[in-house]
Amino acid sequence: MKRRIIVAFFLTSAALMGQGVLGVGNFIHVVENLDRSIEFYHDAIGLEMTGAPGPRAFSANAVVSSLYDAPGAQSRVASFKIPGSGMAVEIVEFQGLNATPVRPRFFDPGAIRLTLPVQDLEAIKTRLSGIKGLEWISASALGQVVVRDPDGIFVELVKSRAALPEPSKEVRLGVTVEDLYSTTQFYREALGFTGGSARLAVPGDAFPVDFTAPKYADRKPVHSAIHDPGSGVLRLRVGDFDAVVKALKAEGARVVSAGGEPVNLGRNRAVILRDMNNFFLQVLESAPAAGKGPAGK
Repeated sequence: MKRRIIVAFFLTSAALMGQGVLGVGNFIHVVENLDRSIEFYHDAIGLEMTGAPGPRAFSANAVVSSLYDAPGAQSRVASFKIPGSGMAVEIVEFQGLNATPVRPRFFDPGAIRLTLPVQDLEAIKTRLSGIKGLEWISASALGQVVVRDPDGIFVELVKSRAALPEPSKEVRLGVTVEDLYSTTQFYREALGFTGGSARLAVPGDAFPVDFTAPKYADRKPVHSAIHDPGSGVLRLRVGDFDAVVKALKAEGARVVSAGGEPVNLGRNRAVILRDMNNFFLQVLESAPAAGKGPAGK
């Protein structure tokens, strides 16, 4: 037991020193129907899509299939810019899998909340009203609306306080957890997150992640596969890939990518792990931004 603690300490220290977490990447989630999700994020909320215009076709992609443990499946992807933020929303749909959609309540461990600042909240509310079957959670006169996206992610829309949102203050991700203390300790020890008891900041760019543990008697933790619609993934850009993955494993995270192995993305590697709340983390090997330290591999 003592040896395990010593090993975990050195692995964690390696991840926190030098080339650990460099910053946040995209928030990714698996969807049941890409076109329906595009209607929500692009047509209604107004997020700008990246990439070439036109329909998204399914294609076989061995890297995506391995990363999401989806052997033999085809996939299609769309990505949306969040104004003023280094994080984007990325969605992926799989075809040819026996997947089970997940749809937790806001107090169930594993539920995800994405907060987006918007300029014209009333116009967005009008467009959202035209989406058939959309679930409205709450709306206030103070400029805040909470809805579920088509795959159960809670999306909080708040009227922006500035011409362009400040990413460190307005764009954020929230996760409902089973136990607040053990979760925040995990993110501090394995990844070097900083901050208070419930809101932590990603090293490198201080992107905020909120953790909450509402005390409801009938809470039911989410149990999903990484490729199930509704599963959410936070991409983290890291320098020392091996050290960060080892530190996460030492703190109890489990690799869910096919074969328990990372995938090669040309010169870099990526892998997805599951934390104790069924929230997924994609570790992406990256070089530091110019002027922020020595280059990675």
